[in-house]
Amino acid sequence: MPRDSAHSELGPNSWQCLSCGAMNSAGDRSCRTCGAPAIVPLEPIVTLDADELLARFGPSGERLMAKRYRLIHGIGGGSTGSVFKAIDVNLDRVVAIKVLSATSADGMDVNTRFLRLQTEAQVLGRLRHPGLVTVFEMGNEDGVLFIVMEFVNGRPLKSFLVPQRPLPTRDAVSIMIQVSDALHHAHRHGVVHRDLKPSNIMLLEGDRVKVTDFGLAKVAFGGKVAETGLAIGTPYYMSPEQLRAGDVDHRSDIFSAGIVLYEMVTGQKPFDGDNLSEIVRAILSGQFVRPR
Repeated sequence: MPRDSAHSELGPNSWQCLSCGAMNSAGDRSCRTCGAPAIVPLEPIVTLDADELLARFGPSGERLMAKRYRLIHGIGGGSTGSVFKAIDVNLDRVVAIKVLSATSADGMDVNTRFLRLQTEAQVLGRLRHPGLVTVFEMGNEDGVLFIVMEFVNGRPLKSFLVPQRPLPTRDAVSIMIQVSDALHHAHRHGVVHRDLKPSNIMLLEGDRVKVTDFGLAKVAFGGKVAETGLAIGTPYYMSPEQLRAGDVDHRSDIFSAGIVLYEMVTGQKPFDGDNLSEIVRAILSGQFVRPR
């Protein structure tokens, strides 16, 4: 049977396995081909705000998350989840826990946020590299979805970038070498980040760098790239093929990395405009801002 016809029988909420690439119907709890867990919410999702989470699982909370994690305090968050510093009491280890957020500033629905959170967990779970955050596990505590990750004590590159004030060239080159090495590892394993930008590059002590937030990642199977994120990136740092909603591969990440490098060494973004339409037009036409 032709591939498109087979897909149509699965229904509009079918999902693609991140382990083997096989398509499954919305009701499948695991992949029909390899048995990997489903990447769609199969039970009601419970979302709590930060205060509620700390009240339940925090220092004075009534219990531990997954019977082993004690939340300490919030350390940030994004469109998909709130991030907490926590203690793994079994191993006496500091970890970071991202919990599915109760609300989204950009209006993203809960199922989309679930898919992004699960995508990040499964993508990072298959990668091991010093320039990438390690995921230890993903869990569900009475409907509260969370992922447990390596705790990264650092600041995003974005916080160091000031308009018209370039970073020292040596620092910029060191950062980009490490970013490129991490991306190369991901690409070798069939993963395309799709949302590389300064806020997703963490600078740590000892001049170390980690690439974060794989919630929009795409995973390749047998030369094909599977759509796993539901948005396409951040306009300033997107490649032309992303803007055209075309096929995206590792070259898109390289394009985004080039924009980040340009911004670090010049103190300005290469593609700019007074509104989104002008930014998109500049990227598609290759009309970049000449370094001053």
